Amino acid sequence: MKTPIWGLVIATTLLTGCVSNFVRNNDERYMQPGALDPNLSGYYDVYNVSLLNKYRIRYEWPLPARACKYGSMSTLGKEQDRYTGEIFWVNPIFEEAGKTLQESSTGEPRNFDSFVRSIKVQRPVYETVNGVRGIVRYEENEEGLQPICFEAWVGSSHAVTIFLYQRTVGQWQEALAKWSRGAYLGKDATQGIDTVMGNKWHVYRLPLKPREMNRVAGAYELRISPIGDTGYTFAMEFGATVESLDNPQAHAAFQAMFKRLIESVKIEPLTPAIEADMEQLKAKAFEVTRKNCLRMKNPSGYCKKYLAPS
Repeated sequence: MKTPIWGLVIATTLLTGCVSNFVRNNDERYMQPGALDPNLSGYYDVYNVSLLNKYRIRYEWPLPARACKYGSMSTLGKEQDRYTGEIFWVNPIFEEAGKTLQESSTGEPRNFDSFVRSIKVQRPVYETVNGVRGIVRYEENEEGLQPICFEAWVGSSHAVTIFLYQRTVGQWQEALAKWSRGAYLGKDATQGIDTVMGNKWHVYRLPLKPREMNRVAGAYELRISPIGDTGYTFAMEFGATVESLDNPQAHAAFQAMFKRLIESVKIEPLTPAIEADMEQLKAKAFEVTRKNCLRMKNPSGYCKKYLAPS
């Protein structure tokens, strides 16, 4: 997992991965050439996802970005050395009664719909009328289709996002009319097909544009790949703006990082060999968790599962 990468990427990540107020208030300084030059190496986490008991999705995610939002377990036990990359076994994701769920350590499946499906809810709007505060109306809010992985680098106006949607490539076309105000379907957008490591990506690209108010990065490149015949798609978006070019070396480094992320994606039908590999990862993850529980003076409730005699 250790592979040298432009030091600028990790330096920018270290400065802004935590999205500190200091960086937000001083991002102009970090856009200056030479401000992000420490010669560091890059590391990546690896996620292994079993989807619908049909496919395994395996991909990398940069460190020290925020972790992806699956229920997952580490297989290397690197809690004390998380900046050198971890391999995660992700609790299997499945469908039941029209919902997408994820297995959990508690035994009660986790509702995964908020990530993969559109969930629209009516939220109350409160106002004060004649001195009395109360509900005056309800407004519809979209609370589904959340990104599964997201990180933004304020100083250089870059962002990377991963989506796992219960949506076909064809259904994406309607959604793109509203996505970033329809930017990826605009007159200056380009579309194409790019096959990388066996994955067929539907690619949408835009010229760099000025940063919009209250946004770290803007629409720049979106890639969508179908996951077999499941009706699900795996998408990755690389966000950037004209301001990203204020430090061309950093922009080139982030482009190289995104290229690596794309090349890391493997979407494979579950074969006996892959299933055996996933079982080995699961066994390693359980052992790591068991050892962590043994080190606790007062083990948490979830530890009962891992400390019970086999």
